[in-house]
Amino acid sequence: MLFPKNKLVPVKYIIDTESYTDLKTPKGIYPNIYSYDNNKKLGCPAVLSTDNKLFCVNSPISFDLEFGINNKEPYYKYNYDTKVHTVDDRLHSLIKNCLNMQYFKNTLSIQFLMPYAFITDNKDITVMTLPPPIEYNNCSYVNGEMYIRNWIRHLNAAFVLTNNDKPATVQFSVDKPLLMFVFNKQIKLEYTELTDKIEKYKKQNLNIVNYRKGILNYYEDIKSRRPKKLL
Repeated sequence: MLFPKNKLVPVKYIIDTESYTDLKTPKGIYPNIYSYDNNKKLGCPAVLSTDNKLFCVNSPISFDLEFGINNKEPYYKYNYDTKVHTVDDRLHSLIKNCLNMQYFKNTLSIQFLMPYAFITDNKDITVMTLPPPIEYNNCSYVNGEMYIRNWIRHLNAAFVLTNNDKPATVQFSVDKPLLMFVFNKQIKLEYTELTDKIEKYKKQNLNIVNYRKGILNYYEDIKSRRPKKLL
């Protein structure tokens, strides 16, 4: 077979704002994940093979971000769009909760934390994040990929500073994707609320990296506690 095609695999996603931030943020500001328009009207079999594999989700906040190193110390600052958002201290708190900066071995990175996680009962499904089509300068996007059946994890957008002597800038918009997802198989993607089963299994690995290093050391134990079906 030259062009891959499979029966659509059920995958659902949650918007888990409660464990993602300690703020009481309404879920309604987080948009739905939607299928990315890959110009399928061209009729090319290779392009059509991406159908039901490419998805994206827009930023919940429109703001311009600057981050870098000043006097050997990492920093970030931002300005949000007051034409889109209400002037309110709670929005400042949300942005500060969403941004996670790390400076390690002279490498500065910043993550825009998001509340989205995928749920499936298919053991072969992987998801990879791709660079979003937004404006960013003096930084590079960090790609990541994982199997999603046994590990309920939020997927985030991360950028790494390119030149430490200059600041980086990123422009986020509610009208443009923040996260781009590509699945290794064609899927049927739907939203779901957290069920008791999903919530209980999610707690197996929630914030676990804050306590121990080396995910593989406890992955098998966590996987053994997974219900046969979550969907």
